[in-house]
Amino acid sequence: MKIAIVGPSPVPFTVGGCENLLWGLTKSINEETEHVAELIKLPSKEHSFWELIETYYSFYQLDLSQFDLLISTKYPSWMVRHPNSICYMVHTLRGLYDTYHWEYSVTPGCEAVDCVLAYMEQNERPENLDKFFALLWKLRETKDIPKEYYAFPGPLIRKLVHYMDQWGLSQEGVKGYAAISNTVRDRVEYYPEGAVVHTVYPPSTLTHYHAGEYQYVFMISRLDAPKRIHMLIQAMRYVKAPVKLLIAGTGPEAQTLKNLAKDDDRIEFLGFVKDEEVEDYYANCLVVPYFPYDEDLGLITIEAMMHEKPVITTNDAGGPNEFVTNGKTGFVTRFHAKEIAEKIDYFATHPEEAKRMGRNGFELVSEITWKRAATKLVALATSGEASRTVAKSRRKKLVIASTFRIYPPVGGGQARSYALYKELAKRYDVEIVSLGIKDTGNYSKEIAKNMWETSIARTSEQREAEWEIEQQVHMPVSDIAAIHNIEKTTEYCKELERAIRESDIVVMSHPYLYQYAKQFITKQQLIYDAQDAEYLIKKAMLPDVPIKEELLEQVFAVEQCLLEDCHLAITCSKEDQEQLAALYHTNPEKMYVVANGVDTKAIKYEDVRSRLYQQRKRGLDTEQIAIFMGSKHGPNLEGCEAVLSLAKKCPDTKFYFMGTQCEVYQKRKLPVNLGLLGLVSDEEKQRIFSLADLALNPMFSGSGTNLKMFDYMAAGLPVLTTKFGSRGIRKKESFFVAEIEEWADIINQFSLEETEEMVEQARNYVEDEFDWKVIADQLMEKLEEK
Repeated sequence: MKIAIVGPSPVPFTVGGCENLLWGLTKSINEETEHVAELIKLPSKEHSFWELIETYYSFYQLDLSQFDLLISTKYPSWMVRHPNSICYMVHTLRGLYDTYHWEYSVTPGCEAVDCVLAYMEQNERPENLDKFFALLWKLRETKDIPKEYYAFPGPLIRKLVHYMDQWGLSQEGVKGYAAISNTVRDRVEYYPEGAVVHTVYPPSTLTHYHAGEYQYVFMISRLDAPKRIHMLIQAMRYVKAPVKLLIAGTGPEAQTLKNLAKDDDRIEFLGFVKDEEVEDYYANCLVVPYFPYDEDLGLITIEAMMHEKPVITTNDAGGPNEFVTNGKTGFVTRFHAKEIAEKIDYFATHPEEAKRMGRNGFELVSEITWKRAATKLVALATSGEASRTVAKSRRKKLVIASTFRIYPPVGGGQARSYALYKELAKRYDVEIVSLGIKDTGNYSKEIAKNMWETSIARTSEQREAEWEIEQQVHMPVSDIAAIHNIEKTTEYCKELERAIRESDIVVMSHPYLYQYAKQFITKQQLIYDAQDAEYLIKKAMLPDVPIKEELLEQVFAVEQCLLEDCHLAITCSKEDQEQLAALYHTNPEKMYVVANGVDTKAIKYEDVRSRLYQQRKRGLDTEQIAIFMGSKHGPNLEGCEAVLSLAKKCPDTKFYFMGTQCEVYQKRKLPVNLGLLGLVSDEEKQRIFSLADLALNPMFSGSGTNLKMFDYMAAGLPVLTTKFGSRGIRKKESFFVAEIEEWADIINQFSLEETEEMVEQARNYVEDEFDWKVIADQLMEKLEEK
């Protein structure tokens, strides 16, 4: 059988794991099977929107019909049309899949773009993509397309690539799917729905495996940020044993890493090392630490074990975790310098354990060979074992009714809802039906994987009804007004009714829409997402006007009814739960705390040493910076006023407000040491977090735990909070807690260097108890009990 192995050739050309896989697989089929294989590679440019589209098109045009079997590997090789093929998945373009953190939806309103989107929606699996590419070329020729559509990465290119990938991988000629690891196999969004994916581990291209002495710590890798070698250098600061660290490899982070390691004479950078030298370095090392983030496979792990060496990895490393077992083939730790250092010290003082675990690792990976991989892949295509798909079971649908838009998340309530339901969307199809405003219009769009928001703007009739109430209370009350006026926006009512009838679980985000929604809820599981005790919040917020009691009675009645009818009420904190139970005499068994959380994987952690280094690098080590982040929500503005007074007492500290709360202070005369950063992007927020000395949480009112606390703690920022601001957070030793009167003295005496242990403990605590994945997994278990 004549086999074509197809893959991309990166421009500019570099040799990495995929290149070695392509060469190794081709060589193995030719030398160790009765088949013949040829490696087909096309130049793959992907530095811009149109370069990537052209690369996909070049593979789509490629005619390889002279071969009996085609094996596609890495994007976009599966675009080749062939009557008999299998996909040996290395990975998709990860920056548009699992590492994509930007807005998911394409803004409508550009005719040429809308035409492409309409075609994709109407032609989910066309016979070919000729017309699709013709529309793209027409789009490219169209003048005056706003540049934001061509953002790279961005929502439009993401949507186009997902469409092309799904078409390529769903072609009639595709007989089956394999993946290079369980990690890649389990990224279900890569494959057509219901695909059966087999794991076929590829070996390393190294061939002269042997075990020698156990002398030093060895790391070989491309010196690039995703490999996270900086953490290994930081860990060495805590290693007590007199053991050397040898780092082999080149890459864009080389000089930065050398600067970070310059004070430790135990660390040596080897630069580029030839394969035969690499074998010797592996053979004589004590242990191989390797902890990239969510790596597809991590051949370094296999290489280390083939040389009978244990591996230290982290629980978020992805592929390496398929081979490293605690105490058997190495150690799995959290991504923290001290924990990694402890394991290095353990091997340095117990070399016999390094030898034992190394031998176990060799036994685990010794059967990973090119011959086995090639034989298994060919068998998938010829034996019928591949089984393209299995019957797809219907996912349950979860619908959330909300009086405000969830996306994009700006305030704390929006951020909580978006993050929590995005995690639930991994198990359920999620639709949010929200009330919008006139300026945004009506829309329905995907805001995360398997998560949609249908937003309907209030009609003029409903806005007028709200206005009449607001004239009497002198503040916005659109949520309360919706209790009896929602039917004035008929389109919203139709969408909510439709969504509820399609659903298995209905979530009322706040109680205000329940009066209308309950008539459509029959057999569905009903959840009250009580982000606070609404009656108590409104009682505190509404001014003393004649209509106040009438409005409070409406809130009390609808919240009481919802609590009586719901199967489960979720609250942000134990304190909220107790308030609701006391107010409405609710059965405690139907109440469950779903704390506020944070996506720790999306927030870069900077330990104190790294933070000091970043400050010196940017010339900010001579001033102390304190930040306070928040929306223009009443409790946050109360905190801002406290910081304004505080700034005058702390002249040597530069204070910054960040978020929409800044809008309130743009025309105010501010102390000379207080600045406004406004609403910033996620990337800017990460940069600001990495440079600040101290984060502030001056809260005196509100409900639930403060989301900003977890953002701060996850980023490694020391936190100063009021006692009220720390409610719902058990480990008070993870931050400074003091009443506002004491803050000036604390800030004036503050030393970043003395917080090293505190911030590390805070990050560990947040990862263990307040990561959104942890919180959502617990909630999903609770939902399945009902």
